[in-house]
Formats: sequence, structure tokens, C-alpha cells
Amino acid sequence: MNQAALGTELRAAAGVQPSGLRAATTFDSLRPTRTVRASSERNFGTLNAGSSRSAAGNVGKKSPDFFKFKITRQRTVSLNVTIQELISRRYIRGAILDNKKRALKVSDTLRAPLESDRFSIKLKAGTYYTKIVTDGNRINYSFRLQVR
Repeated sequence: MNQAALGTELRAAAGVQPSGLRAATTFDSLRPTRTVRASSERNFGTLNAGSSRSAAGNVGKKSPDFFKFKITRQRTVSLNVTIQELISRRYIRGAILDNKKRALKVSDTLRAPLESDRFSIKLKAGTYYTKIVTDGNRINYSFRLQVR
């Protein structure tokens, strides 16, 4: 991914639509997909204040990983995503999605080796998803979801 594409991607994440540029970038892969393998979606159940869940996996361009969770009250949710690769030129992103699998907040693009990003978002009671996606070959990752 070149710097121009990455810049466009980051502006799109912030909701900035540069004139004359198409918003479709690797962010498109964070939009809901029609076919999701059952094995790529896990349910973390209901998370309360002080709860956390961790997972690790191997994700590919055509098979993003989803992790469903529910909160019963307004809470601040933090996502810490780490790329677990030593090979350079590999990219990964994490996102928190609403119940219709629309991105609410997206991590920075993480690049091997072993880069990580953490962000927080205040969410109302409801069902949400964490999505881990790459724009290339299969890649190893880990993440931690925390509720405060």
C-alpha cells in the first residue's frame, strides 16, 4: 500500500471526503460482507464494566474475523490490535462495528513487524462487533477488547 492510498484511507476513516477522490479504499473491506464463514464469527457474549476478552487468529483478505459482543449499559470500549508478523509489507486493521456491521471506529493501519494500535469509543447499550481485516495475504494478529 502506498502512502497516498494510506492517506486517503485515513481521511475516509475520519469522514473527510476529498473532492475528486473516490472514497473506496481498503476501508471497503471493513464494510459488511454478504458471506461470512461461520468459523470466522465468535460470540464474546455480554461484557460488563471491568470485562475484557482477548483473541488471536490468522485472517485473510476474503475471510475477515468477527467477534460479537453485547453491552447492557453505556460504556467505554477499548480495542488494542497487534499484528503478529515479522514479515514486512503486511497490513492489518481492527474496527468496532454496530449491530448492522457498519464501522463506528477503525484502528490505524498496522504494518509488520509487531505494530499495535489502541483506541477507545463510548457505546450505548446494544450489540456490536469487532472486525479484524487485512488487504492482502493471510496474517497473524492478536487483540484485546476492554470495557470500562
